[in-house]
Amino acid sequence: MKIKKLTSEGLSFSISLNKNDNINCIPNYIIGISKGVSVKESVVNNFWSKLRNYLLIYKFEKKQFRSVEDGAEILIAPQSMGSFKIIDVSNEEQYYIKNESFVASDDIIEFKNKKFTPKKMIGFKDAIFTQETNGIGSVIIFGFGSIIEKIVEKDKPILINSSNIIAWDKRLGFEIKKNPLSYLSRKGTVDTIENNIVEISGEGKIYLSSSSKEDFIKKIATYFKR
Repeated sequence: MKIKKLTSEGLSFSISLNKNDNINCIPNYIIGISKGVSVKESVVNNFWSKLRNYLLIYKFEKKQFRSVEDGAEILIAPQSMGSFKIIDVSNEEQYYIKNESFVASDDIIEFKNKKFTPKKMIGFKDAIFTQETNGIGSVIIFGFGSIIEKIVEKDKPILINSSNIIAWDKRLGFEIKKNPLSYLSRKGTVDTIENNIVEISGEGKIYLSSSSKEDFIKKIATYFKR
């Protein structure tokens, strides 16, 4: 699989395929495919993946696209105001990728469901649902706003808002904690949308978005209130 940027900002990509190449992709990101591409059924990992998709909870439904001729292309673009980035997965660097941040990958990369929860879980929204990579190849991820690559150094842990995390190296320590800046809503309940921060430790890369889905929703809501 060869992935080419269509814009310097990473707003859209052209994925070029040789004959018999396969790619797994979330269909909603696709804006066009050439005639030399066939579509297979949805790719789900197990019974629980199918059940979660059926219930529309943290939906993660990807389809497999297969090239039947050389030079076939798939064009992808973000659904909302955001950008794409390519992660190279290798034997040394495997990643956890948030379900909502996955866009596409080589079909030789396998994925396994992985859920992260704080020690004292407040609500269902506190959980972070991810896909754990296993294999060698390329993965395209999506982030609201721009995507920032941060290298975490040994003995220099960092704290990050959980809503801005897209993907991180499996070798990194990952602990969800309650955000000291969280607040009570007008109803007197804890606001869980931006309630947690994550402490990242160890050595490896982490990918962050400059904005978040919650920020995007707030901006849209403000716009319609005008």
